[in-house]
Amino acid sequence: MKTSRRRLLLAGTGAAAVAALALRPGETGAPHGPYFSELARALRASDAATDATTPVMVIDRDRVQANLRKVMALKSPAVALRVVAKSLPCFALLDLIAQQTQSTRQMVFNLPYLLLQTAERPQFDLLLGKPMPTGVAQVFYQKFRGGAFDPSRQLQWLVDTPERLIQYQQLARALGHKLRVNLEIDVGLHRGGFADAQALEKALSIVKSEPLLEFSGMMGYDPHVTEIPDLPGARSAAAAHARKVYDSYKAQALAALPAAREQAAALTWNAAGSPTFHMYDGQGAANEVSVGSAFV
Repeated sequence: MKTSRRRLLLAGTGAAAVAALALRPGETGAPHGPYFSELARALRASDAATDATTPVMVIDRDRVQANLRKVMALKSPAVALRVVAKSLPCFALLDLIAQQTQSTRQMVFNLPYLLLQTAERPQFDLLLGKPMPTGVAQVFYQKFRGGAFDPSRQLQWLVDTPERLIQYQQLARALGHKLRVNLEIDVGLHRGGFADAQALEKALSIVKSEPLLEFSGMMGYDPHVTEIPDLPGARSAAAAHARKVYDSYKAQALAALPAAREQAAALTWNAAGSPTFHMYDGQGAANEVSVGSAFV
């Protein structure tokens, strides 16, 4: 008697299920170790644990301080440090890091935090970490209530295209006061920013001809360097390319803007991030590095 195809399929499926069960790992779960058990007890004992609908993050202060020491040991003293507030969204944490690193430079990424930062911590120099629509900038100036923070000295708007720069030019004219603009350049990440000399030339021409726009420097973000497969020479080549591009764009900007050339060392030439800050030694175009997640 012939065995049907359906019966063979069912038999094969059953055998596969038995094999899968046999290969499944055994129950090896165990209670948390002493360290994480202590964190859980601290969370339960805090007021934050009363609202089960709100996510809560527990941060070990001692480990943060250990990370701080490691970051500062790896960072070259030849470059300044800009603390990335997005990765550290808590004033107590930011205050600790600012105090320990002696940094007065921070990077912010959204309007609510920008307004809060300028009101509560007016001593910091702020660089936007991403290009904002001019509508966001307009709302900031409408809601900004003054005080010790001076946007004309302490705030840099990030701009990534000539078109966005024109929009900021129009906003500056509508507001009737100067805006500081930092130009984002593409050093190999290909996520945005000025990617060729022609586009940068157009932007520099706009800045040069507009008295209400002040060039404050450049930002070249390069996390792609450490994401490249670790083949012989691959990462070092990407890092060298990023520096070469940055050097070229910085030289172009200083050649086009005599006022910037006179105070080049005082401008913001921002680079890096937590994965790459240790690669900068002050020998290239960048004079500051950004670090955030490495602290936690």
